[in-house]
Amino acid sequence: MFLLKNLVSSISKVTQDLGNIVSITPVVNTGSSVNVNVSDINIANVSTTGLLSNVISTVTDTVSNTTTDLVSNVVGTVTGTVGSTNPIDTVTNIIGGVTGGVTGNPLEVVTDIIGGVTGGVVGGTSPISPVIDVVQGGIDILQGVESLKTEIINTGIETVADAVIGVLPQAEHPVSEIADLGTLTFETSRDTVNGALEVVSDLVGGDIQGATENATGILGTLIQNGSTATGIVTDILGGVTGTIGGVTG
Repeated sequence: MFLLKNLVSSISKVTQDLGNIVSITPVVNTGSSVNVNVSDINIANVSTTGLLSNVISTVTDTVSNTTTDLVSNVVGTVTGTVGSTNPIDTVTNIIGGVTGGVTGNPLEVVTDIIGGVTGGVVGGTSPISPVIDVVQGGIDILQGVESLKTEIINTGIETVADAVIGVLPQAEHPVSEIADLGTLTFETSRDTVNGALEVVSDLVGGDIQGATENATGILGTLIQNGSTATGIVTDILGGVTGTIGGVTG
């Protein structure tokens, strides 16, 4: 802004001086003023070299001194001038604070945190071990309940089937298969539930391989028991047909 004001002032001065050159009201010794046309004045001998030199000098000095001082002040402010704090030192100090300086490293902090969570390399106690223990204990209880439930239900199915067969011996073939299908269904449920709980237990304990094996075992159980159930259903249909034929003669 300062540079622009000086430049405008210099241009105004040139314009004013040129106006003084071409606007002349000469005074003669006659005591009266004489008006002279501009066209009657020969300005070929009027030298503007000195005037232009002064203008150029003023502009050059303004550009040189003003802009140089401005840039110098800005650079001085950024670099902190001589004898003050260098911004590079500030950056270095920040980096040193983050990295821990010469004797420290932020990776060591991260490593310590991971080591604390996982129990460390030497098998230290993990801070989440109590949580894992609670989860594992809950899984054991659920698996026990599921197994007990299946055992009770299957025992009831077999008891009812035996009672029916005792009353209707001719119905033994379809009734026994139906009982087998019922027990197989609850055993499949038990194995699937307990297998899924075992997968959760492995994941909580960080045993990825164990979790994968248990998940594969669940699929294998479903496939195998599904095939067995299909065979039982076929036998049941055949037995029902035979029973109906035997009853009807």
